[in-house]
Amino acid sequence: MLNNKLNVNKRDHIGKIGLIVVLCIAVLLTLLYQLFQQHQKLLTSHHWVVHTLEVDDATNNFMLEVMEGASAVRGYLLTDDTQFLANYQQVALNLPLMHGRLVDLTQDNPTEQAYLKTLQSLLEQRLQLSQLMLDSYLGLPSDEREKLISDSQLVTQTIKDLTIQMRAEENRLLTLRESQMQADVQRALVWNVVVVLVMALMGSFLTWSLFKEGRHRRQLLQELASLNSQLETQNTNLLAANDAILDADRLKTEFLSAMSHELRTPLNSIIGFTGILRMGIAGALNDEQKKQLNMVNDSSQHLLHLINDLLDLSRIESGRVELSEDRFDVGEVIAETIAVVSPLAAKKNLLLVNQCVDQSMPVQSDQRKVYQILLNLVNNAVKFSEYGTIEISCEALDTHWRICVKDEGIGIKAEYLDHLFQAFRQFDGSTRRVYEGTGLGLHLSKKLVEMLGGEINATSTFGKGSCFCFTLPRLLMPTGETV
Repeated sequence: MLNNKLNVNKRDHIGKIGLIVVLCIAVLLTLLYQLFQQHQKLLTSHHWVVHTLEVDDATNNFMLEVMEGASAVRGYLLTDDTQFLANYQQVALNLPLMHGRLVDLTQDNPTEQAYLKTLQSLLEQRLQLSQLMLDSYLGLPSDEREKLISDSQLVTQTIKDLTIQMRAEENRLLTLRESQMQADVQRALVWNVVVVLVMALMGSFLTWSLFKEGRHRRQLLQELASLNSQLETQNTNLLAANDAILDADRLKTEFLSAMSHELRTPLNSIIGFTGILRMGIAGALNDEQKKQLNMVNDSSQHLLHLINDLLDLSRIESGRVELSEDRFDVGEVIAETIAVVSPLAAKKNLLLVNQCVDQSMPVQSDQRKVYQILLNLVNNAVKFSEYGTIEISCEALDTHWRICVKDEGIGIKAEYLDHLFQAFRQFDGSTRRVYEGTGLGLHLSKKLVEMLGGEINATSTFGKGSCFCFTLPRLLMPTGETV
């Protein structure tokens, strides 16, 4: 009841705080948007002020360049110094470019564009007069010289007057734009102050709301704390129940082990007596009797294999497995495994290939368990293959031997690979109907490989085959090196 009340209070608290936060965020976003707009206006005003100064500077430089060109022409005519001529030629190249830059800068100003249109014709006229003076001034009569000089001075003065008007226009715009920028600065400052005040108010309101809700929650938490001792008592009871479950599981394992032993004794007798009958010691058998006894023997062997797997599993789970430390060559175990499985493989026309024949693989491990692992993997490869080759390969790693069993059988679907080594699991329902098995072989193999200090894994392509690989620690020499 208290938990429900606390949860309801928590939901209400979260709802209120959430609503307040949403409203605060909405107000804050609105204010920030307005502040952003004001800053954008301020940036725009600043841009136009800078632009106006740039136009004024370009206009002044244009006028100075015109005066520089006129001075260079006069200097050349008076001194015949080619340096003045080179200066004029540079000016003649610069002036059209400077005029073009002014046209680009004043695209937004029709008045300046009109001035520049007039200035362009005056510039062309001035350049033509300068070139005429350079080409034929010395050969002209004195009256024509004076007229040429007068015309040049008049055009230069007109250009100068026109640039003065352009600069006056830019100064007028500069005054207006600076005034606009100052107004924008004031508005931006006001909005900055407003945003700071609103954020302070929202922070204060949120703090007050959290404090009020927190005080109420603390009261509920105090009530909840009184129930913690009861909960701890319940947890203690649950731990005791869990221990009882573990004991029951242990007893189950022990019972399974005991029953496996008890079942194996009469089953071995059945297999023994069946063998005696099949050998004809108790009398001759007809074909049907031999067939029936063979079926009894096969079923008994299958049941014995199941019981042995269950017995091994119970021993592993109960921690009663003892490992021996035999020194042997894994190649010998591989050869023994192939010899045992060969008759079954021959019945299915499967080819067993041993790639480890010429390789020495000394280890110090439990030979019987290594044999059991290999036998499980090779038996599985034979069982789930209808044709093709089963290949056993070996590889020396830094500290381990890696042994792989590869087949060309039915393969395993990708979604089943993660569950492959779990107990009592086979590939799917259809597989269990077609292929016999308990689902314990791979699980036991994994347990045994890990007990021996190795790892096991599998790769498979459905419909094309599988490859199971496991590792075993290599034999350590007295020097600490592996062999």
